[in-house]
This record gives sequence, C-alpha cells and structure tokens, in this order.
Amino acid sequence: MKLDEIKVSEEYKKLVPRPTKKQYQQLKEDIKNNGVEEPIVINMKCIILDGYTRYQIAQELGINELQVMGKTFDNVEQEKAYVLRKGLVRRHLNATQRAMIAENLEEVYKAIAKIKLKSQSQKGKKGFQKPNDSSHRDKTLNSRERAVKEAGSSARALSNIKKIESTIEELTEPELKADAQQALDDAERGKTSLACAVKKVEQIGSEMKQVEPPKPPKCSCGKEGTRRIIVMCSDCFKKYSKGSE
Repeated sequence: MKLDEIKVSEEYKKLVPRPTKKQYQQLKEDIKNNGVEEPIVINMKCIILDGYTRYQIAQELGINELQVMGKTFDNVEQEKAYVLRKGLVRRHLNATQRAMIAENLEEVYKAIAKIKLKSQSQKGKKGFQKPNDSSHRDKTLNSRERAVKEAGSSARALSNIKKIESTIEELTEPELKADAQQALDDAERGKTSLACAVKKVEQIGSEMKQVEPPKPPKCSCGKEGTRRIIVMCSDCFKKYSKGSE
C-alpha cells in the first residue's frame, strides 16, 4: 500500500510509550539495510494499529510503499486493546511504562465489559436469557487484575500511577504542576523509579497546600465566606475582628 494511503491516529499512537532514541536509531539502521520486513497492521479505515515507528522511519527514508495486514474488530475498544497488547510485546518497557499501559488496559476492558452487557441486555429483550448483573460486576472488577497481569505490572504500581496523575490534576500552581509532570516523565523515560516519582509528587502536593491561602472561618450565623470575602453579619464581624487583633 502507498504510504500516503495509510492513516495515523494520534490517540492510538499515544496509547503505548514511544521507543527511546537509541531503539529508534537501531530500528532505522535495520530498515535502511533490510527494508521493512514486517507488515504494518491497519484496520478497515487504513488506520495504523501496529507499526507507527516503522511507518515514521519509512517516511524519513523515502520509502513509498509498505506491506500491510488488515485486522477487523467488533468495536473501537477492542482495537485499543490490540494496540496496547502489541506495544507490550514489541518493546523493552520499564516498570512505569508497564503500569501506564496497565492503566489504559483497565479502562479499555471496563469499556468492553459494558459493551458486552449492553449487547446481552438487548438480546434479553428479544427473548434471550437476561445476563446476571453480579456476573457482570465480577468481570468489571477483574478488569484491573487482567490488565495488571497482561502488562506485567502490579496493583501497587498501577495505584501509584493513578495517585500521581490525580495529584497532577489537582495542582493549580503552574510551576508545581510542571514539576510534578516532569517527575512522571522522568519515571516514564527510566531516569528515575516510579517510587521516587511518587515521593516527589507527594512533596509537591504538600507544597501546594502550604501556598494555598487559608480558608476564612464560617460565620456563626451559618453564612459561608469565600477566600477573599468573608460573609458575616455585623455582630459576628466585630467578634472576628477582635479575635484577629
């Protein structure tokens, strides 16, 4: 297939970590000497599912055509699961990268379970046996266990990734947010461990609490204040003013 007929999905591309510079150069040298020996995997819309790095290198080397292999799936979530699993097989990943893939797999498997439940429910309306809700809940709960196992990660590592991302999301100070994101990026690139990243982000989270302005006390009459304006009746305000002196 001609290179300009193959499409790239940025969403799929970001699902798995990109190769390091060293890995990229090694693959590029191999393709330069031997060509692209393995087909690019695409879906029916000609979107790449596996082979983004080979595709990019082919562009750089001026290769105009690539061998492709088409794959079909029942839904987008199954496509995502395939992309993630292929990423696990192809690369030497560190603990942080595996935990990040496990996080993505967990969300995908939960979505697939919901799709299956909906499909079974629709069949139930047409006279088929209705699915057991408790059975579905068990499958949903097992999504994490399955994701962790397939990614070669651990429940603790996955929990740490979620903790870091949650803290980054909560940070409001741009500098602190950037520092926390840098800590996660360093762990993803293997410059530091996931445990060190967690500790660093926890420290940043503590710094955020220290720089936040203190919340004003509630008025005794039941009205609430804001960070800048304290809503009080005149009597309560006099009491508050005396206490602040």
